[in-house]
Amino acid sequence: MDEALIITGSLNAKMEDRFMDREQVIPFQVLINGEIKKAVSLSKIGELGISSLAFPEADQNEVYIVPAPGVAILKLDIRTGRISRIPCSELEDVHEIEFINGTLWVSNTGYDEVLAINVNTQTVERRINLYDLKEPFQKNRADRSGDSSSILVDKYHCNQVFADYEGKLFCLVHHVWGRQVLHQVTSKLKKQGDGGIINLETGERIPLGLKAPHSVRKVNGNYWVFDSGNATINIYNKSWGLIDRIQTRGWGRGAAVSDKYFYAGISATRKRYLGIIPRSQQAPNMIQVFSTHTKTIVDEVLLFNIEQVNNLYLVNVSLAERILDLTEVEFTDGSGIV
Repeated sequence: MDEALIITGSLNAKMEDRFMDREQVIPFQVLINGEIKKAVSLSKIGELGISSLAFPEADQNEVYIVPAPGVAILKLDIRTGRISRIPCSELEDVHEIEFINGTLWVSNTGYDEVLAINVNTQTVERRINLYDLKEPFQKNRADRSGDSSSILVDKYHCNQVFADYEGKLFCLVHHVWGRQVLHQVTSKLKKQGDGGIINLETGERIPLGLKAPHSVRKVNGNYWVFDSGNATINIYNKSWGLIDRIQTRGWGRGAAVSDKYFYAGISATRKRYLGIIPRSQQAPNMIQVFSTHTKTIVDEVLLFNIEQVNNLYLVNVSLAERILDLTEVEFTDGSGIV
């Protein structure tokens, strides 16, 4: 098989969930022919590790990197090992980045916006604030602000920009109306979401009732997306009608698709929840591999040297090995950890 699976990972964002030191984290790992290989030369990237990557469609010599916790975008020249910073201000908690028709689209999660970057000129061509998007018609929706036990917070939590089967641009969000509801439950705040997608041109919202969704992928004419908070992969048709659900071992984030398989990143159960979630339902960091035809699990691969899985990418073996062969990298600004 001429495909390699890249795994990016990091420390957990919250200190109370951590059990590793940063020096133990190897945030760029590659699964080739059943063996995990580690890109040690990239180990110092990111205060917490690596969040996401993007590969230009026409250039096998570059990879764009978002270091965790997502306040910068870097470019790695695979030929030289040199890493430079893409000039872009006001980044916070960037999640997925992806090339669509030659443009690098960025989910700038902390600012509830998406960016379109021209990497040739290294300029931001568009900034779309989700609060500025006006939907074509107002839909009726419950206003829970009158509930004295709840708190409303303005937040979309956009974590991905993607093109649908018709080429229209959408973003995946945790809260399609930009309103996160926090309910007071036994002195703890429990988040309630209405995850779905938003058309970036028309502003149309498509609520899917998802709890903390991640990683929309196109599979056999359908869309597969993690309903992470409910530990399922939801399968939708081209009109976003739900047609099936697949149970996962836990919190899904990061997915890659081949002709036959859907690779699902599953993050380890966090410390805060170990006393709440039954031991039988707790999961380690792993990749679950599902058949895209039968929708059944065919393999599981355990992951180490990370606290959480952030993203998965399928690339050709040659490209992966060129990155693995880098003995050292050089930051053009003279810094070490970015």
